[in-house]
Amino acid sequence: MITGVYIITALLCLILLFITLMVKRINWVLNARIKVLNELGYMVYRHLPPFNTMLHSFWIWDINKFLEGAAGGRTEDHENV
Repeated sequence: MITGVYIITALLCLILLFITLMVKRINWVLNARIKVLNELGYMVYRHLPPFNTMLHSFWIWDINKFLEGAAGGRTEDHENV
């Protein structure tokens, strides 16, 4: 019986960790999109991938990777984003 409690506790901890990381990712994507809109304007912002695409590309944490397509490969202008 005790082993079952440990398994359930470990599973709940993993679920909590996943939810925490996803909330952090959602916050990062939202802030990055707002920053691009405010600093680079709507013309660059509209070339960003959709919100869900950015959210599910969790291995990309550098906004410049998303901006490469929007800027035609020129990312040197976006170093401070």
